[in-house]
Amino acid sequence: MVLKLIFIGSHFVALLAFVVVCFGFGAIVFRRILDSLGSEPLMRFGLAATFGLGIVIVALQFLAILGVLTITTVVILMLLGVFAAVRQRRQISFSYLSWHSLLLPEKGALLLFIAAMLRILLAPFCPPKAWDELMYHLPHALHWMETGSLTVNLWLRYPWFPYNYELLYAATLLLYDDVFTHLLHALAGWLCALLVYQVGLKFAARAQALSAAFIWLVLSAEQYDNACIDMGTTVFVFGACVAMWLWWRSAQSQFGWLLGAAFLLGVAAGVKYQALSFLPIFTGLMLMRERRIRVISLTVFVFLVPCVYWYARNAMMTGDPFNPLGGPLFGFSDWNTEDYAYQIADVRSRAGKLPWLLWPALFVPIIPEVRRTTHWKLAIGFGGYSILVWYATTGGYIRYLMPAFPVLALLAARGWAWLLEALRDSLGGRLKFSLPNPWKRSLQVSVTLLCVAAFFWTTVPMMKSNWKKIAVTEAEREMYLRSRISGYNVITYLKRLPSVHVYQFGLEDAIYYAPQPIYGDHFGPWRYRDLANLPPESLARRLAEMGFDTLVIHHLRWPMIAAKPDFLRYFETIFESQGVSVYRIKPWTEITPADPR
Repeated sequence: MVLKLIFIGSHFVALLAFVVVCFGFGAIVFRRILDSLGSEPLMRFGLAATFGLGIVIVALQFLAILGVLTITTVVILMLLGVFAAVRQRRQISFSYLSWHSLLLPEKGALLLFIAAMLRILLAPFCPPKAWDELMYHLPHALHWMETGSLTVNLWLRYPWFPYNYELLYAATLLLYDDVFTHLLHALAGWLCALLVYQVGLKFAARAQALSAAFIWLVLSAEQYDNACIDMGTTVFVFGACVAMWLWWRSAQSQFGWLLGAAFLLGVAAGVKYQALSFLPIFTGLMLMRERRIRVISLTVFVFLVPCVYWYARNAMMTGDPFNPLGGPLFGFSDWNTEDYAYQIADVRSRAGKLPWLLWPALFVPIIPEVRRTTHWKLAIGFGGYSILVWYATTGGYIRYLMPAFPVLALLAARGWAWLLEALRDSLGGRLKFSLPNPWKRSLQVSVTLLCVAAFFWTTVPMMKSNWKKIAVTEAEREMYLRSRISGYNVITYLKRLPSVHVYQFGLEDAIYYAPQPIYGDHFGPWRYRDLANLPPESLARRLAEMGFDTLVIHHLRWPMIAAKPDFLRYFETIFESQGVSVYRIKPWTEITPADPR
């Protein structure tokens, strides 16, 4: 237990140090517009840290493009951030909530927010285990860490995607460990919670602000134990929304907020293609109020700085700036039309319903006072646009709506408040008697405590589960990975082999732990479909012609390959474990002639 506490404490200290770095860069580069926030220290801090996170990413991208992403350069970058934070230390101030000054609804909302934070607090400390992070997020980062440059890793899935947030993971693998990559992803979620709360205070009462932050934490709860990018996309898109709102609120007198919004949206576009879907609404809002060519040109330039590298590289090397998603328009390179159709079908097969916590957001447009308020109208417009585009492009894949969750959480909190107010008024009109004030107070307290206790009741088991997943020693980590990672024993065995060229069927969710490079995927030039149905002789010949000498098969996922007649004439079993086998591809001189009978 002591070792785990030390492990958690050291990682939190490192995370706080990184937040200081981000704050330093953001506060010094965007000082002029941040100063306009005046007596809003938490809003200032949250936006400065978000801006700084984007600045760190752009700096890491620049280092990797030059091929000098090394321990020395990353440490220098971090020290510069600390120096900037020291220069801006007078801008750091916080105000604290007084429990006794809070109203009952505010106390209930605060307790729910705390419970939601506790549910996810320990989640990031487990070793990497999520499918997407092991399949391509961390493997790309690992290879950039090893080479110090932005190589195109064709053996991994989505080699041409924009990878801004993975640059943070590459720097983390240089300086620390892979658990800290989870904390960097979680940091984006926690910054979102802070910004949602601060914006909620501007939009409505404190209880609604806390409720909106609570809704965001609940909706994003499954994202804190991995090193993916969805919360990274979200914090930059929402940060751009906040900056755009501040620009709109300032009557466009401070066009620095417009540049800040463009920068954050540009960082998001360099994290994930999906962020480009928000470009039309931001552009439309800008053109409604700003027509000066100089300002528009500067805004476009600031947007392009964090993301243009990825799109320009793709256009020059493949002819498709949005490779592979632009294939139907620009032509395919490593993908083909079947890959594209398979990807679209896979996304649409994961469609789900809008989370029930967000349903009351649908009532917000009918609230009279909301329709008369500019910031609510902007939020309604953004939320409606996001839902329409999300459903039209993905068919309802919930994870792809996450960049809009913070704004939808603000709308949902307002909708819940309106529904509860309507319910109270309805009951008050129907009941023929009224309770004395002491009884009414007791009833309110009892209902609030019951709701909070019910949520806390589910929180404790989750905290216990997350605590058990923390692996401090190497032995604990190995035990954890063997129980979670497909074919982990086989992967460990492959690492002990001298130089081998491996093709695998069905281990794409364990690529990060495998020796690199390892080939085989549903998409691209080494797709499974091109090889899985070949007879053993043709399979062995094709693999040998492609330069492979070793084949790995996950039999539960691909049972038909090794079950074909004469398979062992061409492949020799050299290791088996956990339903996964390693085969040596026999040279043709070793193949036993077929029995003429």
